[in-house]
Amino acid sequence: MRSTLNSNELYLLHPIAWSEAQEILAHEVAMIGSGSSSKKRLEFLKQECSRRQQVAAVSLPETIEAVFTDLSRPELLANFSAMRERFHMHGVSGTLRSIRNLNRRLGMDSNVIDQTTIFSGMMFYKDDEPFMSALTETFGPLINELLAHPIVTAGEATFNEINNEPLLPSHKGKKLEELGIDVMRRAIDDLGDIPMGSRRQIAYLRGRLLDIELTDQLSVLVSHIEPSAFKMMVHSIMHAMHTQYCDILAETMAPRVSELTHENGHQEAPTDPNPIAASSPKSPSTPNESAAPSPLLSISEAMAALNVSRSTVLRLVDDGALTQIKVRNRSMITSKSLEAYITQA
Repeated sequence: MRSTLNSNELYLLHPIAWSEAQEILAHEVAMIGSGSSSKKRLEFLKQECSRRQQVAAVSLPETIEAVFTDLSRPELLANFSAMRERFHMHGVSGTLRSIRNLNRRLGMDSNVIDQTTIFSGMMFYKDDEPFMSALTETFGPLINELLAHPIVTAGEATFNEINNEPLLPSHKGKKLEELGIDVMRRAIDDLGDIPMGSRRQIAYLRGRLLDIELTDQLSVLVSHIEPSAFKMMVHSIMHAMHTQYCDILAETMAPRVSELTHENGHQEAPTDPNPIAASSPKSPSTPNESAAPSPLLSISEAMAALNVSRSTVLRLVDDGALTQIKVRNRSMITSKSLEAYITQA
């Protein structure tokens, strides 16, 4: 197998992508029964993968909307355990630590501690004395300085003014959110050095947050903030979710695509991992073709171009043979370094 992740791990990273990949692979099995050639089946797998990646740009938001509709029922919000079971039914499981480790193995961004995680973690651990004690000692000085800062004091007056304006709730909420972000950003930029807790305490807090179950975190968020606000947070990372969908779909199908490629005796052409940026489907192309190549390739594309496993590509990056850069939360390989490596090989 080309993949360094097993089925359970791929499912955990993106259950929707994994499940849809299984549907595609099952259809390919049916094609075997109907006598389709391996070449025809290979083309089907590539075309269907590309088609699903494009459709996902629309279908993923719709799927998430359906999940939110299910999770927003009043009787569900009142029952923490039932909500957790609902998340399990939707394929959400594991801890942030397990997700971080899988992302690292897949060559994706491993930073899974964001403001949403911190917020839900503090709500989850609010009755945990050791955690709250370390949190207060670590961030207490920072919070006190921020609350006493002149920029925040002035922002409170503006907050009250906006709150008293005769605006629609949605418009007022947006203005207040923008104000809060602006005030806190300017206040933090203006702060000097503030003594915080020891590295041991910070590591302790981070470790506790990483060990929270995803279902617990999401349940806490849904329970303590309005569904619309929770939805807004998820939609703000929709692009990253689509990118991960494309990667996991291709990664799950990679072993079978590789087998059929070898059966047909030619090198596998890479699949466009993010067709959302294109106005129409593009034919797969390798970095060596004369048509203007993309300056950046996904890990999956580099794997396909070299016909090697993901771990081999990552080793080439570690050895300096390939150049890797980060585009938001994606790891990309420069076409120039790939071409140089192929030329030298």
